[in-house]
Amino acid sequence: MEQQVSEGFEDPQKRISVKRSKDVQERINEERRMAVVTTKEILQANIFSPLFNARQNNVTFDIPPPISEPLMEAKDAMDAMEE
Repeated sequence: MEQQVSEGFEDPQKRISVKRSKDVQERINEERRMAVVTTKEILQANIFSPLFNARQNNVTFDIPPPISEPLMEAKDAMDAMEE
């Protein structure tokens, strides 16, 4: 069998590189560094700590009791209400 090439096949695009002057590249790098520093300051300021500390010591998943236990408790509660 011969392999067929689809008609929609195109040559891969060449990557476009942008040449920047040294001053412009330094300014961009400084802006990136400042963004990282600002983010670190925000995270270290404990602004978000109440959100994370609320469930820090809680168990994420509890094993539910067997089905018979809740039914027995419900039955006992109903019996207590009838008396």
